[in-house]
Parts: sequence; structure tokens; C-alpha cells
Amino acid sequence: MLAIPTVAASLLIEDTRWALLLYLPASVFSTLWIGPTFATAQDLVPPAMRATASAVFIFILTIIGLGAGPQVIGILNDVIGTPEAIRYSLLFVAIVMNLLAAWFPG
Repeated sequence: MLAIPTVAASLLIEDTRWALLLYLPASVFSTLWIGPTFATAQDLVPPAMRATASAVFIFILTIIGLGAGPQVIGILNDVIGTPEAIRYSLLFVAIVMNLLAAWFPG
């Protein structure tokens, strides 16, 4: 939940230097889930399956993040259709994904 205001601030501010400075905590807050999630995945499987569990987990994250992410942003850009569309597309996706992540805690 801490990522939402910092991402919103970094995307809505006009000054590039302040936007980059505000994106630093947004990036940290957005990735805090990675360590505990990998640890949980490793804890849930037998020791002989830990490498497979990590590989499947990374595969799923890559398919969702790199496969669906740019596509959704591009579709939203086309729907919004203004010169500022990328800003609002990124803002919408960041807020929705962070709210979904908070709704389904591990």
C-alpha cells in the first residue's frame, strides 16, 4: 500500500528530477514482496523440488509482467488517446495492481 502514493506522486509531478527522486521509494515499496514470496515458495515444497518451484515462479512472473504489462499499458494508451496517456495508463495500472496485491496477501 505504501507504493501507491509514491508511484502516484512520481507519475503526476511535472519536474523530472523530483519524479525520479520520488520513484526511488516507489520502486523499493513495490518490490518488498519478492523476498518473502520466494521464501514462502521454497518453504512450501520439498527440498528436491525447490529449483523447480523457483523456475515455475519466475516463469509465471515473467509471463504476467513482461507479457501482459506492456500490452495493457499500450491498450490503455490507445483508449485514453491524449498526449499524456502514458502517464495515466501507468498510474492506473500501478494503482490497480498494488490494490490487488494488497487484497490478496500471501
